[in-house]
Amino acid sequence: MTESPSLVCALHRQFDEQGYVILKDFLEPEIIQQARDEINPLVDREAEKLIATGKISDPLTDEPFETRLARLYEKFPNDAPHIFRRELHLAGLFDVFFHSRLLDVVETLLGSELRLYPNYSVRPKLPDHAPTLVLWHQDGGYTQSWHLDEKHAQANVAILRMVNVWTPLVPAREENGCMQFIPGTHTIGLAPHEQ
Repeated sequence: MTESPSLVCALHRQFDEQGYVILKDFLEPEIIQQARDEINPLVDREAEKLIATGKISDPLTDEPFETRLARLYEKFPNDAPHIFRRELHLAGLFDVFFHSRLLDVVETLLGSELRLYPNYSVRPKLPDHAPTLVLWHQDGGYTQSWHLDEKHAQANVAILRMVNVWTPLVPAREENGCMQFIPGTHTIGLAPHEQ
């Protein structure tokens, strides 16, 4: 890892104490732009669907990336996509998923054997739109085996050792749907989750 040993130690300390680490301005602007460029055709397809059904006539191609999807669906919010997942097997996202410095950071937390869990996703956030909210949860609550009792489910999650990496493609603030954490809750064990 190219980061200094003191930075690595500080990352470990924060991760162990808080349960998360924020790496501001970590990915290079060209990597973020490359990912946005790869997502734009997905938004184009959404515009084409709306045009084909006669809901809109203007694909809003001049609208900025940050607002285009929301503007396309402003009169039809219930038709808006909640998540892009299967569509993300795209070459332009490789440099985000396999960013060498990011993998180095994750490796310092988990060890050298890493696996990219195949449910990476892009979640659009539309203003005042409940279906695009992600409610409070622990990621481990979605990886446990639902057939196990609580004791065995807790053990399975502890063994899994997982890090979730969240990367906004637009400036993320509380008003537009930034990630929120409750520091230290990773130490309380797995809370009951409903499917």
